[in-house]
Amino acid sequence: MKLVSLNVDGVADLLRNMKELQTSPNLEKYIDIIKCNNIIGSVLFYCDLNDLKKVCIFNSVRFLEDR
Repeated sequence: MKLVSLNVDGVADLLRNMKELQTSPNLEKYIDIIKCNNIIGSVLFYCDLNDLKKVCIFNSVRFLEDR
């Protein structure tokens, strides 16, 4: 399946299937950030990585504060 065609759940599944992330204690946090920001495959494919990084860092801090 092509990255640009993935919906939010597809991106979440992609993260879950990445061997490097399977043992990460932050995996579910990353998935929550993806879902909260409606990050779909085309966003990952076309977005500016610095903008994506800012969104993820900002929401990571918010996520931790909400706990």
